[in-house]
Amino acid sequence: MQLRTKVPSSRQGPIPKKLKIVFFLSLGSWLLFLGLWTYQASHPPVSRVPDGMAPPQILLQDSEDWMSIYFNSQKIGYSQTVKQRSVEGYTIRQDLFMKLMVLGFPRQMHLAYTASLTSEFILKDFDFKMSSGYLNYVIKGTLEKSNLKLTSDLMGQSQTQTLVLKGPAQLPLTLPYQVYRAQMKPGEQTSFSLFDPVLMAPQPVTIQAGPTEVLTLDEGVRSGQRYTMNFRGAKMTVWIDYKGRVLKEEGFLGFRLIRSAREKARKMEQGSGPDLAAEMSIPVQNPPDPKSIKKMILKLSPALRDIPQTVGRQSGSGSRVRLEQESVNSRDSYGLPYSRGDQDRYLADHPLLTFKDPRIQKALKEAKGGENEAYRAVIRLNTWVFHQLKKTPTLSLPRAVEILERREGDCNEHATLLLALLRAAGIPSRMVLGLTLLRDRFFYHAWVEAFMGTKWITLDPTFNQVPADVTHLKLAEGLEEGMASLWPVIGKLKIEIESRL
Repeated sequence: MQLRTKVPSSRQGPIPKKLKIVFFLSLGSWLLFLGLWTYQASHPPVSRVPDGMAPPQILLQDSEDWMSIYFNSQKIGYSQTVKQRSVEGYTIRQDLFMKLMVLGFPRQMHLAYTASLTSEFILKDFDFKMSSGYLNYVIKGTLEKSNLKLTSDLMGQSQTQTLVLKGPAQLPLTLPYQVYRAQMKPGEQTSFSLFDPVLMAPQPVTIQAGPTEVLTLDEGVRSGQRYTMNFRGAKMTVWIDYKGRVLKEEGFLGFRLIRSAREKARKMEQGSGPDLAAEMSIPVQNPPDPKSIKKMILKLSPALRDIPQTVGRQSGSGSRVRLEQESVNSRDSYGLPYSRGDQDRYLADHPLLTFKDPRIQKALKEAKGGENEAYRAVIRLNTWVFHQLKKTPTLSLPRAVEILERREGDCNEHATLLLALLRAAGIPSRMVLGLTLLRDRFFYHAWVEAFMGTKWITLDPTFNQVPADVTHLKLAEGLEEGMASLWPVIGKLKIEIESRL
């Protein structure tokens, strides 16, 4: 016997002016690195610059620097950076403002950094804030020898932790000054540990110095040394002048930052600007009706390494992927909770899930009712999340308890809440990130997979699909690490539908 749920009719047809279906755009992480350094997965061997290479007399002067932020050819924001000498080193403050469009909805983002550095530009402490109207996220950190003590607050929920670092860490804000201090010659390479305030973890950054080049900026003609910054699969080119000032940054997804005068930087263009979700989507010719097909072969360009495989659902490698809508039989289920002990990592709690919280437990009781059979519980939970959340694009770091309180969000919020409820119910489950088809374009999207005893099945709470339709192409798994692994793909991938059945 096959068990299926009906695909909502709203999945097809013309897109309304105010979209009722929205897609995941986990902007929080990459906005931190917008013009602020990135890391390439296949980086060349690193030759470190000797610690004693930088002259100890190198100093930074007090300054106030402004930059205009562009997406492709349109201006979307600006940043202000203030550097001041202190008794023990430096204090650096940066504010970054952006106006964004996401699937037709205007959104604003404000990132604010304050950091204290030693005279050698080593990080001492920092204060980071990110807000979008929907999201309010604060994290403070203090370095004590090799220990980084962190205190974070997300939508009123606080947590503390201590990380043991292998070496000095840099923020995106402070990294340019370490690069400046290194005084690298063209062709030399070095690496730093970059602390990500969203993932709350250090990440490696590889940097290669290039030649000095002449740039034409808003302020006139300036000379700056070119550096290639590589972080987690994306690439950024940065120019820094002889005073340690960043002149220009460009690379990831067509974003550019250009040094500007204060008045020009703060002046914003009229109009809504480009829609980021549409710009990042992938057009496709002769798209099928997702309701009418059960199998599909996609040709990807460029070819991808390590395409996730799911038995009975997704297979392939390199440039071709075969997708098949899985079937679920009655024997593929079990009584709750799952207790065989072989899927414990997919039953674990997480700071974004906190499924032991009384609010999550109360929601689970309401959503699941008295159902204790895994597959039927999956359907109930998926349908409950679909009906409980208003479909609204957000710029957020979704936590299940905040999602319950706000009852709105895009597919990132839907998937996070469903994941928390599934694990709270004792159903092994994992976050999935990838693409799905809407009309004639593939959009980046998030959904969930649940383990049914013998196989994994796809659940899409944004569209109330169990299993999800065959146009869902999985590219990554995981909460924070899943988004980071997509960075090398976004803006570069092209898709051709070779066959459909």
